[in-house]
Amino acid sequence: MLTCLRIAGKLPVMATPNKKAVARYRKRRRRQGVVRVEVQVPREDVARVRALSTVLRDPSRAPTARTEIQRIVGSTTTGSSFKELLASAPLGDLEIERIRDFPRDIDF
Repeated sequence: MLTCLRIAGKLPVMATPNKKAVARYRKRRRRQGVVRVEVQVPREDVARVRALSTVLRDPSRAPTARTEIQRIVGSTTTGSSFKELLASAPLGDLEIERIRDFPRDIDF
């Protein structure tokens, strides 16, 4: 069954029950800790990315897959602080140092 909505004086927009079902499904998946991700890959890698996604959702195979991905890709900065990110950046001889003396008095 299709319903018709009128939005802010514009032409009627068709809304289907499918939109609500998809929204409910995505909300339920978010509560389960699953996040929707969109990536762009070469056509020949589409099947590989989908297969990898399937493996990462499988609790029995995910730990091994994560370990192998980590080994291939290297360390990630996810969850790292900005300070750790800067420390790991290839800055050459540039040293970043925080000034710890505060130049003004603060009255409370």
